[in-house]
Amino acid sequence: MTLHFEANERGANRPDKPADMTRISRKEPLQKKSHPVRKLTDASEELTNAFVILQHNHRRLQEAYETIENEGFDQDTDFHLRVRADIHNYTASAYSFEEIVRKNVEPPHPI
Repeated sequence: MTLHFEANERGANRPDKPADMTRISRKEPLQKKSHPVRKLTDASEELTNAFVILQHNHRRLQEAYETIENEGFDQDTDFHLRVRADIHNYTASAYSFEEIVRKNVEPPHPI
């Protein structure tokens, strides 16, 4: 990646030839210079987010179970559709959590 900075002198006292303050510098991509611990913190954040989503979906299923236990379950209601969506979301979040664990936890990480 190349950064290019350019500045010219401006104003009433400007000389005939503008000041040449052009500089070109080269900067390596940030990813190449990242510390190995950065990978661990990113993996930890990704895993934490996936776990929070899994917990949220689990809590929704628990609430639905309690409602079904107390009030019964009528398949011709919006509640039925919500429960089906909650089951789908829980299953998808469990799968995602498992994939993130497999990707981030099982491989050895340099410390």
